[in-house]
Order: sequence, then structure tokens, then C-alpha cells
Amino acid sequence: MKNPSVQVLMHGPAAGTLAYSINYPGVKLLKINTVENPNYAFLDLVISPTAKPGRVQITDKKGSQTIMQTWEIRARDKSPKGQGVTDTDFIYEAMIDRFANGDPSNDKFADMRDTNLDRANPFFRHGGDLADVAQHFPYTSRS
Repeated sequence: MKNPSVQVLMHGPAAGTLAYSINYPGVKLLKINTVENPNYAFLDLVISPTAKPGRVQITDKKGSQTIMQTWEIRARDKSPKGQGVTDTDFIYEAMIDRFANGDPSNDKFADMRDTNLDRANPFFRHGGDLADVAQHFPYTSRS
């Protein structure tokens, strides 16, 4: 890994009051961070480049009570990265009012707080609507 430091969140009743230890080749527990809520603890770990994939046993102790939990180190994914960007990678956010006005009949209503409509004035509504968005994007579904 480029950055060998990770933080593992421990959550459960009184998790922030437990003493933690790890005994796994190539994994070192640097620090146990507690927060105001006693049900959380954050374990700062460093993973050596020589650490093998496997299930790391985390031992939680409080007095005579011992709890064993596991955390998994997975094998590096060696599949190619960065296959390029396609249209499935985008989400469009359109300001409908500013986009286009496909149905002028729904521009003004007496019960609206702002009854002004002026596409030349940036502070007034522009009257755009979903009908025209569908007309401008050929791949949108139309009913």
C-alpha cells in the first residue's frame, strides 16, 4: 500500500473502555484512540509490506473478560485500473428552471410567491421544465 497506516473502528458496548492487542505478522497496533462515546474506539495500525493476506485477530480485554474479533487483510487487487470514463460514470445535475422552457403554459401561477418570469433577468425565474429536459437529452426515458 502507498500509505501503510489504517484506522479500524471498533464499535460495541463499552468498546472504548477495552484494552486491545494484535498478534499478526506484519501488523502493528500503534495507538488506541477513544472518544466521548464509550461505545467506540479507533485503532491506529501500520501494515508492513511483508504482511500476508489473512484474518487478523484483535483481542479486546477488560478485566477477566476477553473478546476475540477478526479484521481481514485482503490480497491486492491486481486487475487493471483506470479503464477510462464512459457516460455511465456521470450524473447530470440540471437547473431545470434555467435549462430550457418546453412548456410555457406552466410558467406563471397566481398562487406562486414570485410570479415574475424573465429569462433576461438572472434574478427572476426562467420558466424551464422537465418536459424540455427530456426533449434535449435523447437518452432519457420518455413516457
